[in-house]
Amino acid sequence: MAGGTAPNYSVVLTIGTGIAGTVSFSVTGLPSGASASFNPSTLTASGSTTLSIPTSPSTPPGTYSLIITASSGGLVSTVRVTLVVVAGFVMSVSPSSNAIGRGQSGTYAVTVTADPGFSGTVTFSKSGLPSGTTANFNPSSVPSSGSSTLSVQVGATAATGTYTFHIKGTCSSLVQSTIVATLIIQ
Repeated sequence: MAGGTAPNYSVVLTIGTGIAGTVSFSVTGLPSGASASFNPSTLTASGSTTLSIPTSPSTPPGTYSLIITASSGGLVSTVRVTLVVVAGFVMSVSPSSNAIGRGQSGTYAVTVTADPGFSGTVTFSKSGLPSGTTANFNPSSVPSSGSSTLSVQVGATAATGTYTFHIKGTCSSLVQSTIVATLIIQ
């Protein structure tokens, strides 16, 4: 997971016969810049809770062994899970909304800002643009941090309207970012 994202773990609890009481959850072994929350925070019968672990861009990349503890009175049960933090990146687009007339073209500036320790090549793709338009990135990828220009050409027969589309930056299956932009065809 890249810094700033929140992976989720599902914790399933089976309460034995004759055991009563509220079961609370905790987790240890989190890296700096990471926090944890359980939803729900307690259970009174067999069921499941979701552990969410948001990180920050300052969370050091690495593999961390976490211990999830369920406790009720003097009864304690633990399970070990692994959290992998990878350096990632964030993207921004300017302008976020662009009005382009039919038969004309316009541009969006896509900027990649890498987390400390990230050193991959980010490749761009787009989806959701309406028919009658063509779009290309220049350059189609950037090393670590950098910028690309997305040029959009609106055909003369494209339907007028407001369209939301996605711009995606990918370095690997684990490190990616998606932003939303708007195209207004006049």
